[in-house]
Amino acid sequence: MEQPILSIVIPVFNRSKIVGATLASIAQQSYRPFNLILVDNASTDNTREVLADWKNSVEKSPQGKGINITITDCKKPGAAAARNVGLQLVNTPWIMYFDSDDIMSPNHIELAIKDIKNNPDADIIGWNTNIVDNKDKLLRISPFYSKNYQWHNLFNGCLSTLHYCTRTELIRQAGGWNEDVGYWDDIELGARLLLYKPNILKSQFYKDRVVINTSEDSITGKQSDNPERIKPALASIGKIIDKHNWILLKQVIEAAVCSRAGSSHGKELYKKSISQCNSKILKFKLLLAYLYTLKGGRGIALIYYKLRLLN
Repeated sequence: MEQPILSIVIPVFNRSKIVGATLASIAQQSYRPFNLILVDNASTDNTREVLADWKNSVEKSPQGKGINITITDCKKPGAAAARNVGLQLVNTPWIMYFDSDDIMSPNHIELAIKDIKNNPDADIIGWNTNIVDNKDKLLRISPFYSKNYQWHNLFNGCLSTLHYCTRTELIRQAGGWNEDVGYWDDIELGARLLLYKPNILKSQFYKDRVVINTSEDSITGKQSDNPERIKPALASIGKIIDKHNWILLKQVIEAAVCSRAGSSHGKELYKKSISQCNSKILKFKLLLAYLYTLKGGRGIALIYYKLRLLN
């Protein structure tokens, strides 16, 4: 069997009841070989035991042939820290991060390997993802964009964790995961990766690749609980891309989403965002964006981008 060229790194925190579905989808992959690095992120339930039992079971079965499983620990809280621990153990030229509550389609790794082998000059390979509810109903497709990467990363999360695989050296060159920003650490990492002007490919095999769950136990889609959590990541991104007005617009959009969900945090963030404006015209544009999104409107960032309403 050939040597693995791809490692999958998965941080796991208190997922003993649901990580089994994720692990099962990985064991059912059509391609071998690959490396799997599971990082227990200081779980307080029996997650570590569940991971160990699964590893032992899979390694004893024909299904485990060609899957090189490593379980390690990260005592520092936070997925970014756990992902960095996993990154230290990667010895393959390509890396893919995955989350412990989502599902791979059976040919997901096979398609990634095909793209890697067919495109030797690529540095990042991306694909669309499906977002479903707790009854497996498709809510929407999250696309991987093939242009205007910094914009689409900030406003559409095109370099969020499950959207791509990348050369391991590129992530190491970019400094790995920022453990200080907390929420939206993947968007912040994406902004730094793009500074290196990587050769980015949208996979020709982009349909039905990954299912992202929005169940009660999932972190997906919960930023509306408190949009203040996004500010450290946005502050870091603002230094990276030097687009102050973009950052303010993103804050205002998230504030409106939060307000629409009935939380007082949204209005607080909106006021703080407006207080950072010296221009009355910019304040008016941000107010329109807030009200439009508050009323259920979608795509205001794209409207502003196409009309060049923000510098």
